[in-house]
Amino acid sequence: MLLPFSSEAQLLQGTGSWRDHFPYGKAISVCQAHGYIFCATPYAVFAYNPTDGSTTRISKANFLSDVGITAMAYDSYSGKVVVGYENGNLDLITLNSGNNIPDIRLSSLIGDKGIYDIYPYEDRIYLGTGFGIVVLDAASMEIRDTYFLGENGVSKQVYDLYIHNGIIYAATEEGLKWAHLNNTFLANFENWHYVEDLPSEIPPHQVVIFDEHMVLAIDNGANDLVWYKPLAGGTWTSSNSGDYYRVRKFWNQGIWMTIAGNYSFQILQDDFDYFHHVAEIKGQDVSSYYCIIDEWGQAWSADEFNGLMMYSYFQPTSQRIITPQGPRSASTRRIAAYNDNIWVAHGGVLPYWGNVWNTSGVSAFIGETWRTVPADTAGNFANCNSVTPFVADFMSAAIDPLDNNRVFMGSYDDGLIEMNANTMKGRTRNANTSNGKGPKPDPQGTGETADMVKVAGVAFDKDGVLWCTNSAHPEALHAIDRAGNVYDFNLQQLIGNGNHIGDIIIGNNGFVYAVVVNKGLLVFNHNGTLANPNDDNFKLMTDADGNGKLPSTNVLCIQEDLDGEIWVGTEQGFAIIYSPESIFTQENYNAEQIYIQQDGNTQILLATEAINAIEIDGSNRKWIGTRNSGAFLFSDDGLQQIYHFHERNSALPANNVYDIAINHANGEVFFGTEKGIMGFFGTATNFDNEMKNVRVFPNPVRPDYEGNITIDGLAYDTNVKVTDIQGNILFETMSEGGRAIWNGKRFDGERPASGVYLIFVTDKNGKADNVKKITFIR
Repeated sequence: MLLPFSSEAQLLQGTGSWRDHFPYGKAISVCQAHGYIFCATPYAVFAYNPTDGSTTRISKANFLSDVGITAMAYDSYSGKVVVGYENGNLDLITLNSGNNIPDIRLSSLIGDKGIYDIYPYEDRIYLGTGFGIVVLDAASMEIRDTYFLGENGVSKQVYDLYIHNGIIYAATEEGLKWAHLNNTFLANFENWHYVEDLPSEIPPHQVVIFDEHMVLAIDNGANDLVWYKPLAGGTWTSSNSGDYYRVRKFWNQGIWMTIAGNYSFQILQDDFDYFHHVAEIKGQDVSSYYCIIDEWGQAWSADEFNGLMMYSYFQPTSQRIITPQGPRSASTRRIAAYNDNIWVAHGGVLPYWGNVWNTSGVSAFIGETWRTVPADTAGNFANCNSVTPFVADFMSAAIDPLDNNRVFMGSYDDGLIEMNANTMKGRTRNANTSNGKGPKPDPQGTGETADMVKVAGVAFDKDGVLWCTNSAHPEALHAIDRAGNVYDFNLQQLIGNGNHIGDIIIGNNGFVYAVVVNKGLLVFNHNGTLANPNDDNFKLMTDADGNGKLPSTNVLCIQEDLDGEIWVGTEQGFAIIYSPESIFTQENYNAEQIYIQQDGNTQILLATEAINAIEIDGSNRKWIGTRNSGAFLFSDDGLQQIYHFHERNSALPANNVYDIAINHANGEVFFGTEKGIMGFFGTATNFDNEMKNVRVFPNPVRPDYEGNITIDGLAYDTNVKVTDIQGNILFETMSEGGRAIWNGKRFDGERPASGVYLIFVTDKNGKADNVKKITFIR
């Protein structure tokens, strides 16, 4: 069984392993299995143990094969929880295993393959999909039948399924249909019949038989109505839950029935004699997607905003809200990391850099704990504009290297925002709060958006000076020094007015690099004198020969490596500025691309890829995030490919990787994708030239452990030797950054016998740390 997340378990997570950083606040389905409550979100599943209060995460990092969950149910015949996805993928899971059935996803069907309902019945599992019904054999885990229910056998979406007294009912987009389950020719659409005499011409989207009544949910325009009628005959009766109330899911078992809706869930019992409406639990509004009742009469609701909610009518004090920690949202534009401090900007812009009005707020992963801030300006952010009551479109974050509790974020709505990591409160640092200096709104702006301040890029230099970009204003760059002095830099002559200015980095030589959207890369040298504009140098690098020769003027990202080289990602591959000082000293200076040999041909590395992100690890290797092909890890010179992760060969949630950041304290690589954040524990951490805290884990190595052994806290390019007590060398390697990896085997490929072994570490200058010991237990 997976252990619940704890700080110790996270810190010592094995190198090469994955863990998810998905949001668990939005839950869409719930079921009970083996004494656990399983709760599904669009991204992952977690299992809650009501006895001890522990949670177990089940995601693409371990037993799931995908993201985009649309349905879940427990199949008692196989003892598995069945998970369906929007692309037709299907998983059958337990707490510690997962089996994938990709047949629907891989099928040649064109159109909607999503799984919208899962109905286990005897030894079959019936799937309501975007094209019809698929029948799965629960014993062999093979697909037995496919039913296309539309007129003339065409594909039609099936919203909901229910089986009663040998009759299967299907709520489809054409109407409510039924068939005898023992009919061996259900693949023939003519054996499916419409349910006549419905209360509305609009097809129902939910159906259930409860206490010998047929119950339907039907769209009534501004809301949904619940209709019910005795199976033996009679008239339809409607139940109105209020304006704008939408029924999301029916559930029933035995004497219980529930109705999950966007403002509450409702509990019914015994011929509609008992009716209870639950709109609030522990002070939180209920917005339910699915609700079940357990054997003790407790209601478990998959909630849109609160994860898993438990309601007990008989014991109100036992009510609970269970939300495993994670960020506020799966959306990510940029991730900032400084050792154990990770901050996520959840915003973004449209392709033409218009606002998407993302109001997900702020998320920070500090010391192995996720902390989140809603985007409302009233309670969490001060001195914001009045365009909206929220801070929208966070674009980037920068952690103060001299005070990690001080973080600056850029918003394409409210400009520059300073966050306090202790209080998790923010305040703007725009011109209206800084004596007229700092980021400003578009001087040509009109109407209700005239007060918007657009800051996309923020970064600190090595001296702790904060820099930011300012779109749609002549003063496109600003700096704030340690004393709080603000400096404005007018770039109108070089790049004009009204441009969108994106990401920014500061090189170790003091040069400022900023993306000018669709125009190229701005390079600015203030010569160490912020207050003196007379010695400033500017240059806009483009795709022109002699003026940068970038692969494209649509620059998407920039990064400096450990050698001071600038790596520039564009929509048509990347290029490298090997000698940044030459930008201003050479009349004609070009960036360079990397040429490789492939299939006997010479070609440019990743020339056809849009490069969204570049990150440098502790060994100067390059992580590359692309728009369509996932993530790559290359050697320090870019010539050797070490990893290529994509959504089908790894735990990466999606191939569109918006950003990559590294926690250099433990080597975890954060991939921010269009479907959430996933972490990978890499081999290179930040190096410590003093080697004051060399660590070896796991230690001891127990008989059932099969993973790598990690030696951490090393200096750059450290030699590591493992010997037995007699001094015989079992293994030798060089560190990647501050970390070395041993597979736990001798040179001959065999694992050492039980006993104590010695680890000697020596840096490139001959400095050695105290000998470490590691114990093997066989």
